[in-house]
Amino acid sequence: MTELGARDREALALALEIPETLLILDDGLARRYAQLLKLEYIGTLGVLLKAKQKGYLDRVKPILDRLDT
Repeated sequence: MTELGARDREALALALEIPETLLILDDGLARRYAQLLKLEYIGTLGVLLKAKQKGYLDRVKPILDRLDT
């Protein structure tokens, strides 16, 4: 059985207290909880893609490669 980690539980609880919070969640179970709680979230890949779109990054792949190791 998979349980929600302490960090994800804390992030979800804090997001419930602070309106318009955007959570960064990669864990599938944490995302399901966020959906049930009607919280807005984005994953690491989404953050990187937004950074590239806004011109903060030239390429995403080298960063993903470093995260994968």
